[in-house]
Amino acid sequence: MSAEAQTPIQLIHAVVDSVGACLLSAHIAERFGEDTHAYTPAQVTTRDFQWMVASSLFVAILPCDSAGNLIKTDGTHVELGWASALGRPIIVLAPRQAQHQLSHLVKGLGTVATVSLLCLEEVMRDDTELRTLLVKHVQKHESIYEASAQRAA
Repeated sequence: MSAEAQTPIQLIHAVVDSVGACLLSAHIAERFGEDTHAYTPAQVTTRDFQWMVASSLFVAILPCDSAGNLIKTDGTHVELGWASALGRPIIVLAPRQAQHQLSHLVKGLGTVATVSLLCLEEVMRDDTELRTLLVKHVQKHESIYEASAQRAA
């Protein structure tokens, strides 16, 4: 994975971790693509779907490449579908100048799901808005996170 994509993802991961949320991430599990070859498509699909079922919130990070093109991954878009179908609230982070590149389905997802669209570069400068959304969510679902932490221990 390119540094321009990896850096914002790592920053958002740090924010999620800092509020005490349980973070389930293929980027971490597969070391940003270094270990992807060790998994079959069936293993990745099963693991990621189980994570989505176990989650109470989905955060989609859609950075840009060096040319300013939104990096649209099949996996993230499948996960957006799963999250909305399972009734999970969704936070989408994308650079402001690239939000027009989002598909109609992503732009309109808020009509069928609870979606917050945040400006990725603003969150990278000041994570207050993201942190506030995450803290409210963690407080609302505190028992879920406590159970997740106990299972992980």
